Amino acid sequence: MFKLNIIDESKPASHLNLEYLSKYGNGKVFIETGTYLGDTVKLAVDAGFDNIHSIELDESLYSDASIIFQDNTKVRIWQGDSIDCLEEIFKILPDEPVTLWLDAHASGEFLGGKSGGSPVIDELNIILKHGRKDNTIFIDDKRLFGSEEWSFVKEEDAIRLLKEINPDYNIHYLDGHIPGDVICATVK
Repeated sequence: MFKLNIIDESKPASHLNLEYLSKYGNGKVFIETGTYLGDTVKLAVDAGFDNIHSIELDESLYSDASIIFQDNTKVRIWQGDSIDCLEEIFKILPDEPVTLWLDAHASGEFLGGKSGGSPVIDELNIILKHGRKDNTIFIDDKRLFGSEEWSFVKEEDAIRLLKEINPDYNIHYLDGHIPGDVICATVK
């Protein structure tokens, strides 16, 4: 007799899920940095967000996502560096809380933008400048903080910025690729 181990590798690229969005999401606007294959955009649509923005640096991935979502009036795919696009998105948004999924980073053949391997610190600085204290901010891939792939960005610097955005944020570590791999800052 033998034991059969089945490994399910059919997980979507996004580690965000409807449960996390339902429990921690805030507002009707969703912003993602790092579109990749568009799985998180699909999730935001399914979660009922009215206004969805996703930023992709890679032209090919941007083009693919633009085709996938071309008929969805709730979705806008942006092409460019997340730092530049995030600034522009905040200029056109109504003054209301948003849910952000920060997942832009270098990965394999996909190179980073202006910030190197990970723009998360620059993205958090833009969110800080925006001034709202009630946004929900998810940061994916906590395990990559301090790595060469992320240009040695430190987790403690990200947490410090989250607390500058709102000293009263609750910081949650949620399961993602591995247990505790998603940082979630929320007023809930």
